[in-house]
Amino acid sequence: MQKVFLYRKTDTGKETNGIIQFTTKEGVQSQCFTLELPWKNNQHDISCIPIGSYDCQWTFSPHLNRYTYEVLNVPNREGIRIHSGNFVSDLLGCIALGTAESDLNRDGMIDIMNSRWAIETFENIMDKQPFTLIISHSSGAG
Repeated sequence: MQKVFLYRKTDTGKETNGIIQFTTKEGVQSQCFTLELPWKNNQHDISCIPIGSYDCQWTFSPHLNRYTYEVLNVPNREGIRIHSGNFVSDLLGCIALGTAESDLNRDGMIDIMNSRWAIETFENIMDKQPFTLIISHSSGAG
């Protein structure tokens, strides 16, 4: 099963920013920026998920009314998705992807850009096949 790596760079207490890295079928390394909620002890709807290794599968999300990648076997959590979103307010514990970082709404927090395009590209590259998501802190992250 293919491995996808999410490296968390910063957790400001309001949001967590990182980078997700994956490999195309042609063997080309690719990456997107990530946006998650801050770490709040894995609490439902207000925290990012714990660092660790998770199976991900292409499943239907009733909440989003579409197929997305679901992050499985998160302790005491369910319905964690990798989906589009530009702002931390778009998230309830899920992971959003984007192509760049910017303070889009000028609230002093880092947002991500081109999220729908990033998600569509990621889903196409992963070909809707299962993968293992490995989440860790990048060097120097809190």
